[in-house]
Amino acid sequence: MKSLLNIFLIILLALGLTSMPLFLSPIDYSSTIELDQPSQPDKKIELISLSGYSLDNPSTLSLEISSNGDFPLSKPKSDLYSLEIYSGANLIKKINGVVISSSEFINDAYFLNQDLSYESILDLSQTTLALPNGTYKIIVIPKIIEVSDKKIELEVQYTLDGVYINSMNEAPENTSGFMIYLSDKNDRLIPVTTFVKPNNLPHKILLSLYESESFVDNLLNPMGAINYIILRDRVIYIDIPAKDMVYNLQNKKAQNAYWAFVKTFSQLEGVLKVRFTVDNLVLEEFFYGKNIRYAIDYNHTNKIYLPVLVGDRYYLSDMDVENSEALTPDEILISIHDSIKDYFTVDYTYTLDRSIVELNFNDSLFEKKLTQDKYDMLIESIIYSCTSILGIDSIKINSVNGIDAIGSYRTNEVLYPAKYINPVI
Repeated sequence: MKSLLNIFLIILLALGLTSMPLFLSPIDYSSTIELDQPSQPDKKIELISLSGYSLDNPSTLSLEISSNGDFPLSKPKSDLYSLEIYSGANLIKKINGVVISSSEFINDAYFLNQDLSYESILDLSQTTLALPNGTYKIIVIPKIIEVSDKKIELEVQYTLDGVYINSMNEAPENTSGFMIYLSDKNDRLIPVTTFVKPNNLPHKILLSLYESESFVDNLLNPMGAINYIILRDRVIYIDIPAKDMVYNLQNKKAQNAYWAFVKTFSQLEGVLKVRFTVDNLVLEEFFYGKNIRYAIDYNHTNKIYLPVLVGDRYYLSDMDVENSEALTPDEILISIHDSIKDYFTVDYTYTLDRSIVELNFNDSLFEKKLTQDKYDMLIESIIYSCTSILGIDSIKINSVNGIDAIGSYRTNEVLYPAKYINPVI
């Protein structure tokens, strides 16, 4: 009986111990430390310029897209980057960036990680951007959607220079001037005038010039092969081979060939139209989407002539006034002068007196202290641009504080465009 009592007491004691409140525990829990669970860092992606952000006469710009973790990039539909170029507060150009090299997308994707970035090199040379000397703000805007909000702002100064050779009215003795269109490395078409012995078949002279090696440093023949060119009934007939690589390129080079043909041969005296055939067949389209079904009646009007630096020489290159077909002559004139003012960073006013554009410069033009050839380049840019508008044949520079000339051009005299632009002698 006593043993049963002892067993009962032991059971009661065990039950009492298991129900003991926690605060009576002999262990001091107040000094225990709770360990945080390890957290993953937020994924970050950034775009930086490896070339810096303040650049003097850059030829290239190196860019890097990096991430602190695994991050996929999607290949953009077109160009990798666009550039907005500002002179002061004025946006003067918005163009696609010319990519020299870049990392390769595989199946339209590129995978970043801590050890693998995406790198690109853009052409930022003064000649490629066609900018005069000066200081610019350039905004680099990525087209890759995952970094489309990561713009880069650069301050860029260009101080490269070249010489400008004035246009001419007289050809050297026993020669005649012939204008043809060549292209620079950035596929910009540039008119140049060369002087050769004349004959009764000027279209054959032009053909021979294009069939020979380019006679101008740093400029290229934009055309491909030619089967034949004939002049009949005031129409130039141009037959080209269907399989020529240049004409079948899916880019601007093919269209440059088209425009070089049209602009060069349509300016011959007595020529009214240019007609293309391809291996003697009439096609609807060729030259990367140009319609060649019918003869082309080309009028060299509504152009802006701006300088292009090629090697160590400036050439005036003609560009179409945007949407000129929807503008009045006054609006076209405004567009032309706005473009010239932006390029040369000059200010002036003008009035139109019948067929003459009268210019009024202020003292700021002379504070620029340009060399004579650069003043001439400005004036010839204005002359050729203004007189490309039908009804305008000349300009006049009104005297500024008694100054009788700007460059080699006299003030208070009517000035006409010279016959031979960008002469090569």
